[in-house]
Amino acid sequence: MRAPAILLNVIVAAALGGVVGYRIADRAKTQEITRLQREYDLSVVRERELRAQVQDALAARAVLAEESQRLQADLMERLRRLEDAAARLASPR
Repeated sequence: MRAPAILLNVIVAAALGGVVGYRIADRAKTQEITRLQREYDLSVVRERELRAQVQDALAARAVLAEESQRLQADLMERLRRLEDAAARLASPR
């Protein structure tokens, strides 16, 4: 008589342990999924920020290249005028 009761208790305990273990594992899995989703969302936001910074840097680089060309043209014009002035001063009168 005792053996069937003990066997029944063991089976019930195993079933309850399985259910509790499954719920704990499911909760841990859900928390891990939530953590990974949050991490992914943050990385997407960071990627967008970095892409915006790259776009800003590219725009600034274009502006600097344009300014550099303008300054180079201005310097070339000044050099040409100085050479003209030097040629006039060096030429015999």
